[in-house]
Amino acid sequence: MDLEIYKDLALDSFYSYFIFSLKEGVYFQIMLDFIEDYNKIYLLTFAMLGTTLGQVTNYIVGRIIIYATYKSYIISQNAKDRHAEMSKKIKKYFIFFLVGAPFGVFGILISFFSGVLKIKLWKALPIMVIANLVYYSYFLYS
Repeated sequence: MDLEIYKDLALDSFYSYFIFSLKEGVYFQIMLDFIEDYNKIYLLTFAMLGTTLGQVTNYIVGRIIIYATYKSYIISQNAKDRHAEMSKKIKKYFIFFLVGAPFGVFGILISFFSGVLKIKLWKALPIMVIANLVYYSYFLYS
């Protein structure tokens, strides 16, 4: 068994969900066409690993941007207070949108704004992983 191809799948999945990429898992789609040649468990594992790492990277970039903005003098204290107030209101509902994390550009934006809204990673990560599991399992086993 050649793990090189599964490593490439993980990298493609990562790049597909990395900061505003417009392509969606081309490698995974090609491998689905030749599914009898590949181990489904490995496909699922490596695709999920790459996608989840890409989503966490988007989350971290969102956190870095909001941190840098707060620490700079670009925005006023009033704007910072409005962001904090808005984040509190949206945060409790926004975590449910994380279920859409595996769905292309929409998912990239969701993971990015999870960081901007300062949703705790330990709350967001399990939802992203479960959503990715369901998404990829649907394609592999249907």
